[in-house]
Amino acid sequence: SGSLGIFLAYKGFGVWSLVYRNVFGAVVSVLLTWYFTRWFPVLRFNIKKFVYHFRFGYKLALSAVIDSFFNNIYPIIIGKYFSASEVGLFQRAKALPMRPVNIISSVIGRVSYPLFAEIQDENERLKNAYSKILKLNAYILSIMLIIAGILAEPLFRFLFTEKWLPAVPYFRILLLPAFLYPLHAVNLNMLMVKGRSDLFLKLEIIKKINITLSLLLAIPFGIYGLLWGNVLTSIIAFWINTYYTGKFIGYKPWEQIKDILPIIFIALLSGLIVYFIDKYEVQARLNDLIRLLTGTLTGLILFVSLAEIFKVESYKELKTLILKR
Repeated sequence: SGSLGIFLAYKGFGVWSLVYRNVFGAVVSVLLTWYFTRWFPVLRFNIKKFVYHFRFGYKLALSAVIDSFFNNIYPIIIGKYFSASEVGLFQRAKALPMRPVNIISSVIGRVSYPLFAEIQDENERLKNAYSKILKLNAYILSIMLIIAGILAEPLFRFLFTEKWLPAVPYFRILLLPAFLYPLHAVNLNMLMVKGRSDLFLKLEIIKKINITLSLLLAIPFGIYGLLWGNVLTSIIAFWINTYYTGKFIGYKPWEQIKDILPIIFIALLSGLIVYFIDKYEVQARLNDLIRLLTGTLTGLILFVSLAEIFKVESYKELKTLILKR
């Protein structure tokens, strides 16, 4: 689908190349899913099963609709009160970190949900499994997003050209909500595992009211007010989500933060060294590609080395998994 989109754009289809790419991608995805799962729909309907699943599922579906609406409300607000160029900069700054974050979150979510469901009534095992997933998320994302924030300028110039550099400050601010996003997802998985789709919907509504209030208060402070409001609502949402995880399995918000703090610390330490190396490279007038390569490699080597020295649990588990493969 990506190749088709590029081909159509080259042939002059303009924005329609994106439309055809998405439609073609969805069709191919369905066909491949059917082929590999060997499951096909049949003309058979069971009203009891429908009612059973509908009672649980409609609340999740409604939550997803609300979430989708509010995920797209920032560009609408920015377009109404500011300018079209600000919308473009915001969208670019938000989309770049969210692509890898969504992929990682999706993969970990698909693995963790069946695991949690299998041990849903064993709270101690559930807490241990959840803690491992939480730390693994933090381990993978922390260094990736910190390096991206430090090397944001050469990254944007290399990927999108000079004209997108005004999006760099927005990008750096939005890295914190991007880091917290998978943590929200894992916490919300816990509600589904416990069969509390009603609570899932309730929390979604509470969080969206919080976002609405944030928007109303932030608009007078301009685009940066909206960005920092986004950060604040994400932090509040984390506390709301983790409160119920603590209630169900005894894994309180402070415990979760305490567990990921060592990982964040070594990521920040690695990032600090990358910052000084990049500063030297700027003075030496090295090109963007060299800055990106040296900064990324240095950051990763330092991060892995510090994880080895401090015996970070998620690093050891990830290393064991890779070596087994």
